[in-house]
Amino acid sequence: MQSSILSKFGFHIFMGVLVLTAIGFWNKEQFPSPYARQLEPNLTQEPIQTLTSQEGFYVEQSDQRYHVKKLYDYELWGYVVSFRKHRTAQKNRTGDHLNIADLCVVWGENAHILNLNDFDIWNQNFTCFVQPKNTDAANAFKPNQLSNNHLITNNTVIREAIANVEVGDQIHLKGWLAGYKHQSQNSYRMSSTTREDKGNGACETIYVNEFNVLQKMETPWKTLWHFGVIGILIYIVLFFITLFIKDRKLKSAYENP
Repeated sequence: MQSSILSKFGFHIFMGVLVLTAIGFWNKEQFPSPYARQLEPNLTQEPIQTLTSQEGFYVEQSDQRYHVKKLYDYELWGYVVSFRKHRTAQKNRTGDHLNIADLCVVWGENAHILNLNDFDIWNQNFTCFVQPKNTDAANAFKPNQLSNNHLITNNTVIREAIANVEVGDQIHLKGWLAGYKHQSQNSYRMSSTTREDKGNGACETIYVNEFNVLQKMETPWKTLWHFGVIGILIYIVLFFITLFIKDRKLKSAYENP
């Protein structure tokens, strides 16, 4: 009887943890308020873009050969507000294995002053969309302090670091604004070279030589989600341990009546 009561009590706890974990997961990409946001000092500044020798070079990725044309040296500090990671199926469909992900980032006043929860921000194929939820947010937003960045490189370590990026990460990267194409193509996929443009062609294409996550976003929602997942895993392990012990006891009772 006692064991049955404890089992029911444990199940209720499990269901409560499951609900809290789901709530944490649903809200884990909610941004801290501007007052609670701890940002790296360099996120106040504009990307650094300087002239470079516009030479080209070849790189290989997934047994494919690409030609990269350098346009400008480029350095960016950004706060990730949305992303799209390009999966294998999409790469096979488009034939573009060099582009790892699109990272949509903000800096300056957009990063430091805005309540980013006043915007719906999302990525589709090669595009970042920003939809203000109210007039005040629309008026405060600075379009030239946001960029959608097509990140390309054949460096394995950098590709892995980019693949692990999450919303709310503060990042720093260096490389080149560049155009690139598969060796069988005639035209390059080029990069925007200004933050003042909009619409089709306004994204930056960056060949990345250095990439670092300076700081991860920590919020109570993410903490709730992480601890909830741990709690669920512990419950599942204990559940199977209990089944194993009960099974052993039943076998022992059967063998030793």
